Amino acid sequence: MGNRRYTSHEFSKLIDDEEIDKKIKDGYELGWIRGKQHNIMALVGNGFDIQVLNYLEKKINTSYHDFYNFLVWQKFDDSNMLFRQMKEQKEAYERNPMRNRSLKNWSDFESGIISILKSDENVEYSVLSESLEELQVQFSIFLNEIVTPKVNDTLGKHAQKHGLANITFQKFLGDLSDSDICACKFGMKTTHYDMYNWQIFNFNYTSLLDNYIYLDRKQFDPHPHKQADTNFWFYPNPQSVNNNAGTSYSTAWSSYMTSNIVHPHGYQNIPNSMLFGVDNVYQMSRRSFAELNNFTKPYWAQNDLRYSHLFEDTDLYIIFGMSLGVTDQWWWRKIVDSLEMSDSELILYNYCRSASEASQEAVKEQFMKASDWVGEDTGKSRIMDKIYVVNFDNNTPLFAFSMTPPTTEV
Repeated sequence: MGNRRYTSHEFSKLIDDEEIDKKIKDGYELGWIRGKQHNIMALVGNGFDIQVLNYLEKKINTSYHDFYNFLVWQKFDDSNMLFRQMKEQKEAYERNPMRNRSLKNWSDFESGIISILKSDENVEYSVLSESLEELQVQFSIFLNEIVTPKVNDTLGKHAQKHGLANITFQKFLGDLSDSDICACKFGMKTTHYDMYNWQIFNFNYTSLLDNYIYLDRKQFDPHPHKQADTNFWFYPNPQSVNNNAGTSYSTAWSSYMTSNIVHPHGYQNIPNSMLFGVDNVYQMSRRSFAELNNFTKPYWAQNDLRYSHLFEDTDLYIIFGMSLGVTDQWWWRKIVDSLEMSDSELILYNYCRSASEASQEAVKEQFMKASDWVGEDTGKSRIMDKIYVVNFDNNTPLFAFSMTPPTTEV
């Protein structure tokens, strides 16, 4: 089934002028978009929210570490199984960080579910489920303390003033290294009158990304031109890399664009919708799969039913602010399978302490491991060749999902 295919007729219907409408209809037969439709899937995680809150100089962010401190401050019940485990692992890690380096992410209570079910054969599912539900409610309260209407208003004004949504959609290819933008086939396939169909998955429970990426009236007009039905400019080479395609920073394709954003794991203001858990029952090594489904996110989010078809014809994947953990393995495996079976490509943003010292190959290996892909080295190499890693630190200017994008001449 794949992504929805848009038609030129749908865009021409936005025009409320018979004379202009006739000129466009005379230019081409209404039906499929004159150019190609490029389906882009962006997956955005908590790294984005943390970046926004740091920029706004908030002392507390949406990390699990700060959530633990919030629970302590709230004098949360120590009898909660998951909270107790966080507390014990924190103490063990702080006593001997080198010996207990596996406990570095002690505050990640989602991974803690796996740990509990693997280490305690006699654990009661009902008790663990109740503990998870209690943290679910507390996490909603925690987020509402941090991401207030005032914070969203400040972010919205900043994003609107600097055109951050447009910059993300139009110039994200400018974040690639010179060698990667030459190797990436996506930009080479673009030209005038193409359609860019964005499907954005916000893995955060907050609406910060929704607010940032929203195409408001000052950034976007569904029909800005008097003599054409296109509504978007796409820049295939924002950094003027010599890629033998004859493009530069000033090259802009007159195009079509649409976007949709989804919260697969729920919303902060609807506590019951917030999904916490693991990726699949096999990660927990238990005998009763039916009961274990209570702790698997893809099961309750109905991933196979709602989202599997989108991977059939996605051309480009973008991952930003995600930890590449095993608790989201369903998504990583779907992307890897798509890279293996189609011409799709992946841009993977990796936050690190020093971008100049980070290894792109190490990040690719981490992603492949997180996907649980198994195959021959030649197949793995072909997949990894289609992954373009953007290592960045606090001093790296980015076009996509950035609070302070670089400036380029246009």
